Amino acid sequence: MKSIIRNFLAVVLMVATATTAWAVDESFGFERQKDASSGMFSDFALESSYEKISLEWVESFESGRIQPLTGVFKYTIDGVEYSTSDGQTAYKYFGVDEAEWGYLDTDYFGFTMTIPAGVILEPTRFYSSIVLGGGRIVYKVVLQNANGEELYKIGETPQDKEAIKNLDVDLSQSGLLLTEGTYRLLLYSYQWYGSVKTHLPVSFMLQGKVTDEDPIEYTQLTGLTVGGVSYFDRLVENSCTVELPYGTTSFPEVAATADEKGHVEIVQPTGDTMKAEVQLIDNEADKLVATYIINFEPAEPAQGAILRVEGGESAVGSVQDGVYTDGVVTISPAPIIQSTNGIWGLKMGFNTDYNISVPVDFSVDEIRFIGTPGYGTCKIPYVITSHEATRITAEDSLYLSDENQTVAFKLLDYKAGDTLALTIDLWGEVINYIELTSVADKEVVATPAICVEEGQVSDTVTITSDTENAIIYYTLDGTEPTTSSNRYTGRFMISSNCTIKAIATARVFNFDDSEVAEKIVDHFKTQGGFSFTFAPGDGMTVDLAGDPKYKYVRVSDINPAFQIKGENTIYSDSRFKMAAGNEFAICVPENAIVTKLTFVNACENYYNAEIGANTDSEWDYIKSDGAMVVISDDGKITSPKDITASIQNHTAGTPILFRIKKCAQFAFGSIIVEYAQMNDNAVEYIGATIEDEAVVDASGSVTLTFDREVTLNEGAQMQIDGTPIRTVSNGTAVTGYYWELPYSSTHTLTLPAGAVSDIFGNTYEENITISFSVEEQPVVAMSCFDYVVASVDELNAALNEIAQSNITAESPRKRILLLNGDYYMGQVQTSVKGYNISLIGQSKEGVRIYNDGLDGIKTSSTINNESQALYMQDLTIENAESLRKGNFRGVYVAYSGGNKAILKNVELIGGQDTYVTGTRAYHEDCTIHGTVDFICGGGDNYFYRTDLLIEGDAVITAPSHEASFEWGYVFQECTVKPGTYAETTSDKSYSLGRPWQNEPRCYFLHTVMEILPTDIGWAGMAEIPTHFYEYQSVDKDGALIDLSVRGNSPSTTNQYTPVLSDEEAAEFTVYNVVGGKDGWTPARYTRQVEAPVVALQGDTLVWDAVADALCYVIYKDGAYVANTTDTRFELAHHGEGAYTVCATNEMGGQGDASNVVEHSVVSSIKEVKIEENANEEIYDLMGRRLQHIDKPGIYIVGGKKVIYTE
Repeated sequence: MKSIIRNFLAVVLMVATATTAWAVDESFGFERQKDASSGMFSDFALESSYEKISLEWVESFESGRIQPLTGVFKYTIDGVEYSTSDGQTAYKYFGVDEAEWGYLDTDYFGFTMTIPAGVILEPTRFYSSIVLGGGRIVYKVVLQNANGEELYKIGETPQDKEAIKNLDVDLSQSGLLLTEGTYRLLLYSYQWYGSVKTHLPVSFMLQGKVTDEDPIEYTQLTGLTVGGVSYFDRLVENSCTVELPYGTTSFPEVAATADEKGHVEIVQPTGDTMKAEVQLIDNEADKLVATYIINFEPAEPAQGAILRVEGGESAVGSVQDGVYTDGVVTISPAPIIQSTNGIWGLKMGFNTDYNISVPVDFSVDEIRFIGTPGYGTCKIPYVITSHEATRITAEDSLYLSDENQTVAFKLLDYKAGDTLALTIDLWGEVINYIELTSVADKEVVATPAICVEEGQVSDTVTITSDTENAIIYYTLDGTEPTTSSNRYTGRFMISSNCTIKAIATARVFNFDDSEVAEKIVDHFKTQGGFSFTFAPGDGMTVDLAGDPKYKYVRVSDINPAFQIKGENTIYSDSRFKMAAGNEFAICVPENAIVTKLTFVNACENYYNAEIGANTDSEWDYIKSDGAMVVISDDGKITSPKDITASIQNHTAGTPILFRIKKCAQFAFGSIIVEYAQMNDNAVEYIGATIEDEAVVDASGSVTLTFDREVTLNEGAQMQIDGTPIRTVSNGTAVTGYYWELPYSSTHTLTLPAGAVSDIFGNTYEENITISFSVEEQPVVAMSCFDYVVASVDELNAALNEIAQSNITAESPRKRILLLNGDYYMGQVQTSVKGYNISLIGQSKEGVRIYNDGLDGIKTSSTINNESQALYMQDLTIENAESLRKGNFRGVYVAYSGGNKAILKNVELIGGQDTYVTGTRAYHEDCTIHGTVDFICGGGDNYFYRTDLLIEGDAVITAPSHEASFEWGYVFQECTVKPGTYAETTSDKSYSLGRPWQNEPRCYFLHTVMEILPTDIGWAGMAEIPTHFYEYQSVDKDGALIDLSVRGNSPSTTNQYTPVLSDEEAAEFTVYNVVGGKDGWTPARYTRQVEAPVVALQGDTLVWDAVADALCYVIYKDGAYVANTTDTRFELAHHGEGAYTVCATNEMGGQGDASNVVEHSVVSSIKEVKIEENANEEIYDLMGRRLQHIDKPGIYIVGGKKVIYTE
């Protein structure tokens, strides 16, 4: 009687229990069965196969140490996903004292077993499978009697978390005999390591032989027939063998009968199994009593002719032009026919490839090598290279020690007339002869018939063979099919042109393989060769609302028809990174047929070669409905390598799903999607990034998306009010860029009919028009500085507060005014975090932010910009470990990072790697010092009127740009100058740049070169493609430099002329380079507001409001006094002095100082001539240090106010 004691959760897993040859009569416990269709395992039921022995479940719930875990939860073990069902229970904290996090030996589960009088159980085997969901644990399994005494104990070693714990123990020699009484078989927690989350029992089974003084009489088998012939008397130990006549591939029907107590269930034979299975079931006990196996063996075909190639005096052949032939068989190259000590034979030599040819009507079934007497031991290694073969002689017969000892093997796929290719190494020994055997009238499997039923979107393919039970293999790429090709299991769909080839085999019946069938499908209107790369810098990951499965979506900016959806977010910085167990979907356009995916530089991010397998990653799957996916390397993923997934029979538009089953963190550089595009004869317009009648920013972009990859036809551009704008097509997207349209104006954007077409020449034949308005001109909301700092502590406090407050792109800008002084940040890297921050110095010469004592490209930055939309003006950032200390080499970074960063009048001082660039930045009127690679990294970065100071032998740039960046480094109207720290810097002592990583881009336009670079211009480093160009460089006198001497980087893998044309150079505007699709116009924010005109009314400074001013900063004698949004300032409490006022722009950047207003009696100030400059420190009233005085005014000289006159 079945006794269902307790239901457990259903999980998807393969229970890996070992099988042995132990004789087992009865089983006690539970073992869950897998459902073949769903892949799920059943709820377990505690069962006793011998009904007189009863079982009852026991567990230590009363200890309070085992907590039930309800609800659905998933994790992956050894490539299999485990999943609870809602409302079912798993064990949590099994064997764990949660309060003290120590192990317990009081927790257990198992069953009691009651054996009645007259019954004896002799245990022969115990096995179990238990899932560990976290931590490590040691188990012990104990067999106890009614008094709790241990009769037998099984101990175990620790088992890692997230694995199946398999126990399998042979008890046949244990000497255990269990007689009348009650016994308990329990699994205890024995020792524990770490946090043990969940335990899922899968199987827990005791097997043994039962003897019974009064045995149960089960049903008996009463008859067995095969094809109507009785085989009942031929059963030996529950099995028999039936020989099939040669030439048939069908099976006679197997039938069986049982007495009135039971019934039989029969599994008929197939070409795969070659056996039938008869299960005898007792109806009353509901028990499988016995299983009978009927094996089928086909007869061998009749032996046919034998061809014998002999050597020596009996040979009938000869050697001509290096080929041996006896008129029937040829061997090339010819073996040597020789006699040694009177013994003749064929010497086939050292590591030689041979081709053996026979008549076209001779089908070789076996080949034999027969030994030469008297030669002693001769080992013959062989490899058949042209056909599938199996050795049919024993391993030791490789040693030919006497005449007629043979090495032989059977050919599985030889067809009459084939050339047999083999490699054989006899180590100079001689064999007696070679024998080739054919079969008489060997049957050949019927050639498959390939039927393709055309549909509207896809075709249905059916493949059949008239040979019953034949197995069919096929390919879709035109290659010859083998038994390693795709096995045909039923009709399938194709949605692109292909060549189908198929063979049918029945080797188990000793048939020759069929001829190859072929069907060419070419009616699909598709075009291959498309490729799209999804890189980390492409698009942004956003929350996905309303989708029942996926929580996040990442839409490509470059090709919006492609998306990555995920059950969790796919994190990216310089690479994509993901965790195990989360499914992701690559969504493709409806007319795209994916043929291949490449995960570039895929690796386990935390792989440790010393630890090995415990730190690797493994694929769970890459799949798509109806498609066949072959992964190039689906084993362990360790160090970076490209992993490809070849996809056959992908249905257009169907997502490609992928998941990692095991990893600490799986990472890859990008995904390359290769696909074909279907032609449905109509390009369809999907939509635009702005709606009709929308209100937009004055600068930005409009992207139109189509249902397929399109290109702009020659001369085609978007237009705004009839004026063409820059238009770019990329994949399924066409983007137009516009800049600084008048505020409060209305416009019409048009993409003319026929402007775009697909690869087949189909066009979109309608005008696309969108009407839109430009926003009203933003009004600068006047505001004082949020922070005015004069020390490192004050600066760090301000940065820390902003990092907490400005956590979104919508956060209001926070502005910090740094007063003149040295800001020593210590031996640390200071990170600026948050959104919309301004760092404004009182003056570039007066504000110095620096650190020292650090090196390393990722760890030594004085300022590491982790923020977005940082604005800096009028300050100096220095890594003082470098030039100031004479360290012209070594990685000492002054500034790094940034996205949408603006640097105005900022000086960066370092040696090697002074500036490690971020994603997007604009630089105006800056100064950058350096030696080797002093501007390096990636991103689109625009440098305008920036001085590049060469501090000795140098390379200015070392770009490392991902393919998704269109522009890279652009230097416009910059100046290359001798450095201020190097003793000497001469012509040809530097290069403009060298390639670092990926696909670097660097452009110098209208550059003034006060010192000249090397003639070639560029240096070498990584062997990668480059885009290094120059345009209209001039020398210190303004004369054009001869750029015909320029060349490519010595390490570049592509060749080109590194000089831009006039048309190409015109494209390198600040709008194009850093504007992006969001219409970022950084030069707008660097515009300085006018200086106010200040007057003194009594003790009050007054001035007229300055247009677009954020606030006004008041200085006295060059020292900061206050900042205000008012247009007047009371001086009553600030004393006498020379006052100036600076107006700031909306970012906080200070413009020129106002006129000087002296709040004192002018006669009290010393008045001197300009030529009487003192040899003392000189400052202007802004606090900027000067080398000399060259115009009249009030200055601070030696700490005193002085008026200088003409």
